[in-house]
Amino acid sequence: LITPTQQLTYQALNHQANQLAHYLQSAGVMASTPVVICLEKSVALIVAQLAVLKAGGIYIPLSLHVSQSDQQTILRDTQSNFVITQQSLYAKLKNDDITVICIDSQQSEIGHQSNANLSRSSTPDDIACILFNEESLGVNISHAGITLLVQDSDPLNLSSADTLLQWASPLFDVALFEIYAALLNGSQLVLPAQDASFVNIVTYLHQYQITTLVLPTRLFNYVVEHQ
Repeated sequence: LITPTQQLTYQALNHQANQLAHYLQSAGVMASTPVVICLEKSVALIVAQLAVLKAGGIYIPLSLHVSQSDQQTILRDTQSNFVITQQSLYAKLKNDDITVICIDSQQSEIGHQSNANLSRSSTPDDIACILFNEESLGVNISHAGITLLVQDSDPLNLSSADTLLQWASPLFDVALFEIYAALLNGSQLVLPAQDASFVNIVTYLHQYQITTLVLPTRLFNYVVEHQ
């Protein structure tokens, strides 16, 4: 896992996700517990998603710019009592009825947890994540659904020799392909900076020697025509 400021091996990623997963379980997260995640695109975002799955829960990505009313709607509709976020967003998400976990300011507590793998507590048919669209309509994605999505990447022959750029927003299903196709095939996953724009794509392609990239047609045409 690579970002402009950080690199993480598979072992380190697994250990961090395990520690957060143990912390989540100690806070009350169990099988099928919905957990909202509101984080900037970063190593912490991937760690949080994996941690919720390892703890047996369901993760729900939340936009950094979500309105107060949409936030309350999502929390109500998913019956979520847990939010994973960062200190800079804490005030916006603070709610007396939910447990807010700041992955950065509470790092010391999380870091004292075991980094051992957890016992599997989910089945293929269990929900892995819920993605909300602009109309605040949630779409349930099962563990089997993610697995089938990744299996469809076989024609790409992904391996440890490949590097994928994770460009899509975590709110969209394309991000599921980018993240899990890379991690479940042993490839490198590159996360751009939170403020990266379309004009940065070619820079990332060259800098990190990207071999696999998923782009919508409009953006692909922009890159071809302008860069």
